[in-house]
Amino acid sequence: MSEPSSAPILEVRDLVTAFDTDSGRMTAVDGVSFDVPHGKVLGGSIRFEGRDLLKLSLEEVQDVRGNDISMIFQEPMTALNPVQTVGKQIAEAILLHK
Repeated sequence: MSEPSSAPILEVRDLVTAFDTDSGRMTAVDGVSFDVPHGKVLGGSIRFEGRDLLKLSLEEVQDVRGNDISMIFQEPMTALNPVQTVGKQIAEAILLHK
């Protein structure tokens, strides 16, 4: 059997992510670089508005998710159910978080 490679399983170099908003361009990530070796986990914290999301209870995370943080998928065929109306799906998401 061959030895595992010493090269990282994931390498990220100078990652920049920005979003256009009504207030102008907002840079979310600017020049981030990191490696993840085989068999390792990238640790740290996830902070949103000063709160460490990894230390929240499930109930607290569910309160943040959808109300303060959400995801809009770019591929409509994987984001929306073609059998239901768009309005019903959007209303369902709102009702779940209010």
